[in-house]
Amino acid sequence: MAANRFTIQTHDGWVLAAEEFLPPGEPKGLIVLGHAMMCSRRTLDRPRGGGLASRWAELGHVVITWDCRGHGDSGPGASRQRDWTYDDIMIDIEAAIRAGASRHPGLRLVLAGHSLTAHAGVALLGQKPHLPVHGMVSLAGNVWLRRFEPELRYWLKKRAQMEFVWGITKRLGYFPARALRLGPDNEPRSYFGQFIQWVRHNRWTSADGQVDYLEGAGNIRIPILSIAGAGDDLMCRPVSAEKFIRAAVRNAPVSCITASRQTVPGLSIAPGHMELVTSTASRPIWDLVGRWCGEQVFRNQLFPQGGYGT
Repeated sequence: MAANRFTIQTHDGWVLAAEEFLPPGEPKGLIVLGHAMMCSRRTLDRPRGGGLASRWAELGHVVITWDCRGHGDSGPGASRQRDWTYDDIMIDIEAAIRAGASRHPGLRLVLAGHSLTAHAGVALLGQKPHLPVHGMVSLAGNVWLRRFEPELRYWLKKRAQMEFVWGITKRLGYFPARALRLGPDNEPRSYFGQFIQWVRHNRWTSADGQVDYLEGAGNIRIPILSIAGAGDDLMCRPVSAEKFIRAAVRNAPVSCITASRQTVPGLSIAPGHMELVTSTASRPIWDLVGRWCGEQVFRNQLFPQGGYGT
């Protein structure tokens, strides 16, 4: 696949590294694809030229990936001196959407996110439903709230893990993901400061607590596909993913899939949180998503080109 590197400017001054994967023929549509926390866009095309982004390009879609602020090539990274919030990640997602729409104004656009950019994408679209997005794919997307975790034992594990992460982050001024071998990119204090408030208070809100993202997601009217791996036993349990997306996107068509050997033809693994996007064994899932985009969004004329209005 042909791949072009470029940069995206956010309205608050960050310059984000981005990459565009072009299909071999006339494109069917555009997929703007975001990465998980502690990661970069590199996870979205692994191995290089044979990963998720390249596969979707092979299927006929333009694919744009980017590094959120402080990740990958969009440095500098998190430290005591460099801080940002979850709300700021939403700014990055909006900038990527606008860049994609500007580069390919004739194509309908799907926002796809893995983990962090999946649920942050839902938060963004709930606050700005006028953005030129015609469909969304959530890959292992859910927010850790008690209301979305039906089993107490799993909730206690999630609560304990987040308290542990916050304890380290509060003491150091950032979370040292790289040193702890949990991911290549560190995360800042204010970012995890929001997460710990969500866990403790069972509310998904902005940094100042004034914006309820769960309430706002009711503004979304575009079709959503949510996929969670059957082997994801903590970060995004399939039951939690479905509870989250159905509670949030309650006024739009939602499809939920637990990716397993039984539900996805040709799948040979029960993918975990990262395997969903990084393992080539997950290609049957990638193909399923590619078909969904083509059939439910790019061929669907329910919404006019450029957005569906406010």
